[in-house]
Amino acid sequence: MNTMLRNAALYGRKGLLAAIPLALLVITGCTAPAKVIVTQAPQGQAGCTSFGWRADGGQPASFMDQWIRAESLSILEAKGYTIADENPACAVSYALSIQSRRGGGTSVGLGAGGGSGNFGGGMGISMPMGGSRGDAVSMTLNIVDTGRRAQVWGASLDRALPSATPQEIEVRMAVQRILAEFPVQSLNR
Repeated sequence: MNTMLRNAALYGRKGLLAAIPLALLVITGCTAPAKVIVTQAPQGQAGCTSFGWRADGGQPASFMDQWIRAESLSILEAKGYTIADENPACAVSYALSIQSRRGGGTSVGLGAGGGSGNFGGGMGISMPMGGSRGDAVSMTLNIVDTGRRAQVWGASLDRALPSATPQEIEVRMAVQRILAEFPVQSLNR
């Protein structure tokens, strides 16, 4: 009997010690920053010495277009590239996708397991914290070599936003995160 109590106390401490890192992982995993995914052509963006905006076929520019254009060209200029309204070596374009996410309510899970003559069980309850509603926004910026009419660089960022209409600051921050991955203009060109 005494051995059984000692084993229960020992496994209880191990169980508690094992639960602490798991709880920290769950808490911090929810706030992990979004990752930028970069794609690049084998020849890279070597010919991109000047940049312009790849307009959408004569359509009026929306606020979103204006924000993305202004931030993109500003960042590229700060990285040492020339901004050209006419005949740029490369052009910037973007794609934006907004998807509505509607989470479910409370869920309950049950589990049981055993091995080596021991048997255990457990029950968990999952409740959404901080609201389960929101929207997933995916922004992709593309760099196109205008002479070859081919994409030479692209990057995308997926983020969760509280509404389907991103605000200017959110758009500008997304562009900054994406173009942080684009190289600075080489001085020896």
